[in-house]
Amino acid sequence: MTRFSTFLMLAIGIMTMVTTPSNAGQMQGYIADFINPATLSDVDADTAAVGIPPAYAGCAFAPPNVVFGVGFTSGLSYAGSALYGIEWDGVDIYLYSFDASGCAVGNRVGASPVGAANLESLAYCPIDGFFYSVDFDFAAPHLGQLVRIDPLTGIGTPIGSHMSPDVRIVGMVCDGNGLLWAVTSGFASRNPELLNVDRTTGVETLIGPLGLPANEVESLAVDPATPFSLFAAGKALYAVNAATGAASLVGGSYETVYAMAGTDLFFFGNFEP
Repeated sequence: MTRFSTFLMLAIGIMTMVTTPSNAGQMQGYIADFINPATLSDVDADTAAVGIPPAYAGCAFAPPNVVFGVGFTSGLSYAGSALYGIEWDGVDIYLYSFDASGCAVGNRVGASPVGAANLESLAYCPIDGFFYSVDFDFAAPHLGQLVRIDPLTGIGTPIGSHMSPDVRIVGMVCDGNGLLWAVTSGFASRNPELLNVDRTTGVETLIGPLGLPANEVESLAVDPATPFSLFAAGKALYAVNAATGAASLVGGSYETVYAMAGTDLFFFGNFEP
């Protein structure tokens, strides 16, 4: 069973580091329910409430924050001020970016797919200028492998050896030192966890359990108001302690949030406020 067939997908963000999250600031979310059009929406870090971003208020489409030009998205990340995503077209996975037209329009990067089967996260590392994701094999023994993605071509390169069995990463961010932070969905023998991943070797290090049920979160991002305040989302929005991995409920009642990105926070998922 693949991520695309189960529609269980995720996202990403970027910044520097502090250990205890603060629920301060306005973030943004990328929302889709597979019936209504996918949209980019504001989300409040204190309440998890959503709304239309002012940047899209002048778009002529209805709703004005509707996303178009790309397919189902499994990961989001900022590279500087530009927002990028991972798109599933039913066969291949592509890197794409949103343009600056005043509407939420996505455009593929290059003509070639990334070259991986199951990418469920996206993180940009400013220290080396590359995107990162993890390709998870749903066949036993359920191994993931870090993938480095060229921002100019959209083509991926496997990094290092496989991770431990059942480590299914569904959200990832990169800090200012180039260290990757990731959350897992909880798969087979593993509970949902917060990890560090070495971007040069692909080796993961456990920080701690999130303390949540399996598949409760599907994404990870950073609150723009407080550097390296980690937030995970799926069924609801959670603040994640970077020192222990423990997740605390912020709010929201969602079907699934599939992807997030910071410095602004974008959600891709099914929201049921």
